Amino acid sequence: MSHENSLLIMVLMILVILVHSLHADIPQVMNYQGKITDTEGVPVVDGEHTMRFRIYNALTGGDLQWNSTNQTVNLSGGIFSIMLGEIPQPALDLEFDEDYWIEVTFDGVIQTPRLRLGSAGYAYMASGLVPGTTIEGAVTGGSFAAIKAVNTATSGPRDGGVFETSGTTGAAVRGTGVGYGGYFSSSSTSGRAVYGTSTANTGTTYGIYGSSSSNEGVSVYGWSSSSSGETYGGKFGASSQDGTGVWARGHAFGVHGYCTQSGGRAVYGEHTATSGIAYGGYFETDSSEGSGVRGIANASSGVTYGVYGRTYSTTDDTRAIYGRAYGTTGETFGVFGRCQTDGQGYGVYGYASSGSGDAIGGGFESNASSGVCGWTSADEGYVYGVYGYSESTDGSGVFGYAEPTTGECSGVWGFSRSPSGHAVYGINTATLPSSYHPGGSHFEHTSPHGVGVSGQGGYAGGHFWSNTSGNDGWIGRETWKIVGWGSVSFMQNHPERNDRVIVYAAPEGDEVATYTRGTGRLTDGEAEVPLGETFKWVTNPDIGLTAHITPRGNWENLYVKSISTEELIVASKDGTGDAMFDYIVYGLRIGFEEQSIVQEKQEEAYIPSMKSHRERYAKYPDLRKYNALERFKTMQSALGLSHAVDSGASRTLRDAIEEYDPTIHSTQFESYSRSPSVRPIPPPNPGEEGERDDMVSTRIQTEKQ
Repeated sequence: MSHENSLLIMVLMILVILVHSLHADIPQVMNYQGKITDTEGVPVVDGEHTMRFRIYNALTGGDLQWNSTNQTVNLSGGIFSIMLGEIPQPALDLEFDEDYWIEVTFDGVIQTPRLRLGSAGYAYMASGLVPGTTIEGAVTGGSFAAIKAVNTATSGPRDGGVFETSGTTGAAVRGTGVGYGGYFSSSSTSGRAVYGTSTANTGTTYGIYGSSSSNEGVSVYGWSSSSSGETYGGKFGASSQDGTGVWARGHAFGVHGYCTQSGGRAVYGEHTATSGIAYGGYFETDSSEGSGVRGIANASSGVTYGVYGRTYSTTDDTRAIYGRAYGTTGETFGVFGRCQTDGQGYGVYGYASSGSGDAIGGGFESNASSGVCGWTSADEGYVYGVYGYSESTDGSGVFGYAEPTTGECSGVWGFSRSPSGHAVYGINTATLPSSYHPGGSHFEHTSPHGVGVSGQGGYAGGHFWSNTSGNDGWIGRETWKIVGWGSVSFMQNHPERNDRVIVYAAPEGDEVATYTRGTGRLTDGEAEVPLGETFKWVTNPDIGLTAHITPRGNWENLYVKSISTEELIVASKDGTGDAMFDYIVYGLRIGFEEQSIVQEKQEEAYIPSMKSHRERYAKYPDLRKYNALERFKTMQSALGLSHAVDSGASRTLRDAIEEYDPTIHSTQFESYSRSPSVRPIPPPNPGEEGERDDMVSTRIQTEKQ
């Protein structure tokens, strides 16, 4: 094998300068590495080889400056490494104040041409450094720096350079430059591109301190170029119990994070404590108009979040996002969210992904005023002061809780200015069997003196509507406590059949009536019957009083002699007898005499759909005999009258009013029956972030930063 001119790569890799003290001699040794191949580029045989290194002051000829003598060197894959000037070699006592070339002899064969020593070798001049010394010079090409230090050790402290300060206001490293004040790089899988420590026990000290005077500059800039894995542009920690991992101050931003990676975090905080009050991120402001946390999503479309919080804790009282306002006066907010997007945006969005248990998308409480105060300032459109959504079988889209036992406090309080909006709006889209009737909204009060639902409005206290039958009911509208399309009825269990119920309807008329009834007896042909004591308090005493009397036992010739709201006088025609009779007295409710009967139309008022009754009769034909129509047919037949009923007039009247048909009339009531204009889209699948979050939870073991 020929070795002539086969020294293809000779690279000066590492220069080590060991400084024992300011005036001590410096052992000048130089690590020299290279690779030996044949003319075909194949590495020479592994094992021991003899090499000699000579240094000249010229490419050819010149004066010999230093000679290593023959050295036994081990090669692996053609690569060698040797410390020039190390005992027993002659001391490498060159001044490095002129150009040098190194000549290598391999197994007795001189390799040509000589190789020029790189500029790093001239750093030996640093042996004369004293405090305040400046190293200055132009270094161009490659990746060389004015000063470069490399430590090739594979164990023990492996510092390329060590910088310290003992000053109470000093900086361990301070660098300035047109491009970078300091630039550091690490290729180790567990290394640090920059690692700074300040050992002073007092004073304002910095492990790393950066300063930039540029109006677009960055004092400290960290960048992780890896496109995958748990990487950090900057990572900071504090061992003090009162310390801060990252502390930043600025006129515009205390901390500004920027991330371009999908699924990444511009600012990410993690607290690994398993107990106590721990915060992944903690923010506060002293400004009278400031926000402890303010999140903005600038995207004009898509599912975005101003603030997004997540917690995996199963412990009670855990919060994905927790906001608290300590102010005892003024309009303050523990959490304030705002969204300006025209698409699917949310000022504050809470999501509980649990499939079971008491999972709450958002939990809010107040010790003073409102657990939740939501409003929308839009003047039109389908808008929501508060919109909650939950997929849990036991969850709540919105859950509000007010702690105080006194005062006007609200678990949930909604406010809307929109003419089509709802302060609080609930809808249940479940498709279930006819035997199950879930509510769009459910309210209850556990106090024995509480009210499940309390409504108040300028036009009506409440409005209820069925989009299937069209039945419409208003509560507290104008002078009616209940007004609507359908009948007023009551329901009770059938006393003889446990698979049936009985439904009775209240009588209805063209007036607001009162009545009282009872039984009396004539004495010497006359009876003075005092009416119910309360009847006079609610009945008009001047008009509308009527009485009906029915003798018991035998036929009696009776009549009403006089009537008032306090007394009924009944007499016989001949002025004799002691007949017993039943009576009922009707009157007009005081104050309702002028209640309008025929009104201008403000909304449609159809006959509710009878479809459900027809379907019931088709399934249970025996129930038909109990309705009014069949009972009157039976009575006519019993009287010997025609069983057939001429319903032509009633059909004409019914057609003029119209029976509600949801396939025809439902579009007239969209403001009542509409579904939400948008349906919340859950956050990214927890599984997608799960792998990342699992790594986050395990990446910090016993490492002490």
